[in-house]
Amino acid sequence: MTTIDIKAAFFDIDGTLTSFTTHVVPQSTIDALRALQSNGVKIFICTGRPPAQMNVVLDTIPVDFDGIVGFNGQYCIDDSGFLEKHTLDATDVATIVRWLDEHEDIVACIGEEDYVYFNHSNDQMRRTWASLGKTAPDVFFDDPR
Repeated sequence: MTTIDIKAAFFDIDGTLTSFTTHVVPQSTIDALRALQSNGVKIFICTGRPPAQMNVVLDTIPVDFDGIVGFNGQYCIDDSGFLEKHTLDATDVATIVRWLDEHEDIVACIGEEDYVYFNHSNDQMRRTWASLGKTAPDVFFDDPR
């Protein structure tokens, strides 16, 4: 029989670590995360959230993660201080902004390392944000330009 030597485990936040119903991490999940670490497995958050939105979530989880893969892989940091950033290309940003101009009904969340804003709000955006409960950070509105 072969054993697998797991070195790291990656976890999403919304609907995975935190419940969409209670907006908290169950104690059983916290215990499992700690058990992984006590067995030498590094644990990471892997999320689409930008760094500016991480503390509102990390403050609700009493576990020290070994790192974060944020912004869908654009921002990666580990507990040793390693940091890797991959910003969007300026041409891609211009394409996105032009597309948003052509689709005024679309709500876009624009994230930077230390700031996250929306181009506008609508009922769907408010419902989605409400579904995040206490893990939803403050919402700011700004011109994407």
